[in-house]
Amino acid sequence: MQKILNILLIGLILLTSCEDQNYLHDKYLAEGEIIYDGSVNSLKAFPGIGRVKLKWINTYDAKVTKCNISWNNGENNLMVNISDVLVDTATNTCEVSLENLDEGYYTFELVNEDPFGHKSLPLSIQTEVLGNQVISGSSNLILASANSIGANTYVMSISPKPDVYGVKLTYENTSGGNTTICQPITIGGMNTFTIKEAKTGGNYSYKSQYFLEGSIDSFYTVTPKSGTLPPLATSVKVSSIANLGNHQVSISFTPKLYSKGVNLTYAKMGGGTITKYITVTDDSSSDILDEVEYDGEFSYVTEYGYNDDSYTLDEQITSTLPGQYYIINKSGWKHVELFYDIPGDCWGGSIPRLWDGKTDKQFDFHTGCDDKNSLPCLITIDIAKPTLIKEIILTSTGVDWNPFPTRVQLWGIKNLLNAEVEVPSNDPDWQTYAESMDKYKLIIDAEITGTWNTNSDYSIPIPDNTETYQYVRLRIFSSTNYTTLNEITFKGIVP
Repeated sequence: MQKILNILLIGLILLTSCEDQNYLHDKYLAEGEIIYDGSVNSLKAFPGIGRVKLKWINTYDAKVTKCNISWNNGENNLMVNISDVLVDTATNTCEVSLENLDEGYYTFELVNEDPFGHKSLPLSIQTEVLGNQVISGSSNLILASANSIGANTYVMSISPKPDVYGVKLTYENTSGGNTTICQPITIGGMNTFTIKEAKTGGNYSYKSQYFLEGSIDSFYTVTPKSGTLPPLATSVKVSSIANLGNHQVSISFTPKLYSKGVNLTYAKMGGGTITKYITVTDDSSSDILDEVEYDGEFSYVTEYGYNDDSYTLDEQITSTLPGQYYIINKSGWKHVELFYDIPGDCWGGSIPRLWDGKTDKQFDFHTGCDDKNSLPCLITIDIAKPTLIKEIILTSTGVDWNPFPTRVQLWGIKNLLNAEVEVPSNDPDWQTYAESMDKYKLIIDAEITGTWNTNSDYSIPIPDNTETYQYVRLRIFSSTNYTTLNEITFKGIVP
């Protein structure tokens, strides 16, 4: 009996619970089912100056006809018809531009709607609207250089930086007015371009044009950067010119930025002229002139250029070609040091320093360092190749007691086998012994007159020498005091 009562009690409880659940369900059924429209997809924002462009892919829900765009926590909104903002039916892409916005950061929320009052779930995006603060805080690019290349044309070089894609440059022109150009700027290296018909020494100014990543607007810097154009380009200079013998002359120029070459005309051996173009750039600035007329005239004009622009200066440089005889190259010279020569370590330094090309010391060589080196003294030199010597140039640095040679001899030696003269160089009979040897010949015996100045050269011409020698002996015969020298130079011809 008790078991039956328990079963009836449980059934009563379950019946009551089911009635309560039906009550809750009926409540929501009475309110109706919630229906959501298709939402906005792939929402993007593109900032601009005082505005923003929103772009999205609209839902393919055919019921959706409008989109509500709100910002400032819903205080501002714009309801748009989908048909009015649909810009690409193939992709169902929509675009809307919101104008007259204050500078700052915004959150935009988009909700689709249909004619029955149904809405989609919202989709939001954050972006920045640009304005005066961004513009005034932007700096100009740096103009690295402005160089004349002639004909009132200048090459301008500007260093790039991110987000700047152009400059607006204004400069004074040769007509008395101003010229304005807009020059694109690219990242990845120095940007170089030309301006033409520019007034030499005229003023220029420029503003940098910014285009921030993702933006729909560009803007220029507020304050321009200004400067003055430099003077017109000048001619390149001859850095060296030397006679190579056989009517050949080597010539080199010192290049300048954007120099291209020179048009050179020079006197031709036997009459007339020869004209040739010589490239003058950082890669090449030297050439050989053939069939030159020694001591003849040469002239040249300089050409500048950048890319396809090329201009020849009006300035013509005129000068004189080298004479028949030239400075003999010293790179292969050797100190032989025969028995009676000045020792190589005599006071004043090593003898080879007399042909090292340096004359800025007090002296390289000084006689009188011991009893063996009184005057006359000897220095024997192997000048590397048989040479027709036509001039001696002695360089001496003056000191308080003015120790300059007053008489020198230059002897040629055919070969060095048994070439020593049997008496010392200061023996009164040294010359007699030397002349008795078939291999010796006196090339010049010269008295040196006049006053030598500090770091001066004394030239001794040798017009009568007609023989070549590879080995020579310089005999310093007498001096105002102990002799000092800095450099020995020979001019002549290496056949």
